[in-house]
Amino acid sequence: MIFKSLKHGRQPFQFKGVHLTRIVNKIVLFSNFLLSLFEFLLGFVCLHTFGYFGKKKSYNNGIKKILICRNKYYSSNTFDDSTEKHMVDIPLKKTGLDIRVFYWDYGQRIIGYQASLIKLLFKFQPDVVIFSSYTINFVKRPPSHLGLFLLRSIQKKVKACYLTIWYDVATPDFMVKQLLPTLDLFDLHLVGASINQDKDLELIPKTEKSKLLEIDLPYPEEIFFPRKKDIEVVFLGQITSYRSNRRDYIFHLMKNNIPGFFSGFERESQPSYQEYQEILGRAKIGLNFSESSLGHQIKGRMFETMLSGALLLESKSPHSISYFIDGIDYISFNSKDDLIDKIRYYLAHDDERKEIASNGRNKILTQYSGEIVWKGIIERCSYVQSRNHYSYKESV
Repeated sequence: MIFKSLKHGRQPFQFKGVHLTRIVNKIVLFSNFLLSLFEFLLGFVCLHTFGYFGKKKSYNNGIKKILICRNKYYSSNTFDDSTEKHMVDIPLKKTGLDIRVFYWDYGQRIIGYQASLIKLLFKFQPDVVIFSSYTINFVKRPPSHLGLFLLRSIQKKVKACYLTIWYDVATPDFMVKQLLPTLDLFDLHLVGASINQDKDLELIPKTEKSKLLEIDLPYPEEIFFPRKKDIEVVFLGQITSYRSNRRDYIFHLMKNNIPGFFSGFERESQPSYQEYQEILGRAKIGLNFSESSLGHQIKGRMFETMLSGALLLESKSPHSISYFIDGIDYISFNSKDDLIDKIRYYLAHDDERKEIASNGRNKILTQYSGEIVWKGIIERCSYVQSRNHYSYKESV
């Protein structure tokens, strides 16, 4: 027999003792390697073509043009817009600057992404280049992402402030495998407040720590806003892997007949992003679990819940208090029974719940909105640009 079944069923199939999934994974990795190789070769030719015939750009005075490189889609199996559109594009367009967007996952049939990006960089000549959802991990890196060699070569020709956004920094080896290898590659790294708990932060030279922006990007109020409050409690998020503690909490709520909408599927099986916005907008109380694989972390769900006009109940975290006041803007909990007690209390006391929910939403709108946050980031980019301009003039 070519295929043989296991004792407890026909899946996963084995081919001469080797799981079929392993064969598929190797085929995918090899295909990704070939695509990355062709992307690099096309990008290399494009870079030297434009680099030879194109004019070498100096730094402009002030920030006028921004190029955003990001994913177009929320995930690989959906056509929903990526959250990056709402966290980066929308607030930046409100600044009145000239914004262009390049998609890592849309625009080419098979290959040609890197060449297209290089062509756009030379033609648009941006003052700020934002790399969102970028990775240098060879196994995980999409073929559309520029490698370190090409990116360093581009930076010699296209003078701009290069900024990268790291969304999930509370993961093992992020500092060693992602941040440190790219520390000198980007002028600024948007890492969020959760970076402070990484034990490897001491590996960053003191002279380079000014490149780290401990800022968490909020979501716009255009898509997260209060609706008719007819769902008592809402949680939508994954409950597998390091998130297994969430499962214990959700099961405890269900065992105690806490009414609500609880979805613990994997990301691809969750409600669509539009459905997620609607469900959260209908919530009286929204749950957030701040724990990650390395400790606590600022989650986007915190901003989403508050903007949706729901009372945020969040596991006690040292990071949330850097933005909001516990007991005033949101409520923390420290155990399963504590969570149940607080859910029952605030469902029974509408006025208190609505007041705290209103405090949280208003604080985001007045202090931490996307437009306010990005204006601060652009000011920092302007400072970096002026510093680089001075250094560039000295070198020539």
